[in-house]
Amino acid sequence: MKVLTNNVNNGVRTVLLQRALAGITTDHYSFSASVATIDFINALGGTVDFAQHKFRSSSAIELFHDDITPSCLCIGSTSTISGIPYEGGDCKPEPLSDLLVTNNPTCQFSSYVGGLACCLNGQFLLDADQTPPAFVDEIFFKFRFYFEDYDSTKHQIIRHVEWSQNGCDSGGWPNPYGCRHIEYDIVKGVGSPAGPDVQMFQSTFPAKGMLETTCYPTDGQCMDGSKVGHGGFKLISAATHCHAPNCLRQELINVDTGTPICIATPIHGQSENLFDEKGYLFAPPCTWGDSLEEGFYPPPVIQMNTNLRMVTYYNSTYGHTGQMGIWQMVAAYVDIL
Repeated sequence: MKVLTNNVNNGVRTVLLQRALAGITTDHYSFSASVATIDFINALGGTVDFAQHKFRSSSAIELFHDDITPSCLCIGSTSTISGIPYEGGDCKPEPLSDLLVTNNPTCQFSSYVGGLACCLNGQFLLDADQTPPAFVDEIFFKFRFYFEDYDSTKHQIIRHVEWSQNGCDSGGWPNPYGCRHIEYDIVKGVGSPAGPDVQMFQSTFPAKGMLETTCYPTDGQCMDGSKVGHGGFKLISAATHCHAPNCLRQELINVDTGTPICIATPIHGQSENLFDEKGYLFAPPCTWGDSLEEGFYPPPVIQMNTNLRMVTYYNSTYGHTGQMGIWQMVAAYVDIL
């Protein structure tokens, strides 16, 4: 170890030490940037000689990213941003999410850099020398809906299901799968087996985690897990939700069979045509149906205990806060209990 400073102030000695990440032998601890919290035991002796300690306690070392902005080290049971509690990103442990084990900055208030939590209280996210603009834009939307009358012989009632990289859905079956914070950070320069400038995130989860435990009659999108019969449920459409410009692709995989269900790759627009507008990205969804004549493959059927995995790939040449990786899907009951 190298002693950087050794100061005494009002009877309290503070020593700043430095050592390499790797231990000098296998008996010495080696630090890893992928481990966010290190538990340790500290003790205080009663004499100058080596003997039984008189005080002891357990504690933890927190590691923080310093490549984006300085971290704010805060002590307290509740941390807030603009008066609103920040719950540490609701990051789930593996296999539901790998954000904790990779020490993603969004999982801790002390290393949180930016995202939706910065704007929950009517805040304007501007540079220090800027003031909120005085003008208000007035925007109009026009919608046109095409529909045909319901026909039970060819139409099916579909429900909304989804899953995010943070290991959470819109509600959860059971509730521990659900969470409120669905963002994370792309950290500049972090690579993966896919490439030195490609950061990967994964979440492995049971299919029942996407379904709800209780649906209200007025909630037309809710899919009730208690109503799924032995036939399971089938996906009708699966769409990726990840942010430009560094989202490369997103995969949904049936872990039990090793079969890809959907691979979504954003397409860069090249013209003024619909879904190909220059300067914009389009992420085509996977869509299934019962009519091969119309060009549809049969819907993938999923059981409640089917294990699924989502993997998302991002360009990490530049850092990006508030990124998301979500599968937003619609499904139908095969049979209803």
